[in-house]
Amino acid sequence: MTGLDRTAAPVTRMEILDLVEGAFVGPSVTKTEVLEFARDLGARPEVLHTLTRLDADRRFGTPRDLWADLPDVPVEL
Repeated sequence: MTGLDRTAAPVTRMEILDLVEGAFVGPSVTKTEVLEFARDLGARPEVLHTLTRLDADRRFGTPRDLWADLPDVPVEL
């Protein structure tokens, strides 16, 4: 995507997984930790915005746990 694009490609579960799977090395992670990990890896703004929808009160043991909060995010395009 260039700075001139008006519409960005939709966020997919595969894109999220590629970015954050490395965050799941301990027993569980928080929304904040997932967001920080994605941000540190240079996630595009649309991905970060999608991840803000995660429940702040939950802990996530595996990447699969994210999908309960993001049921509308497609697996891939």
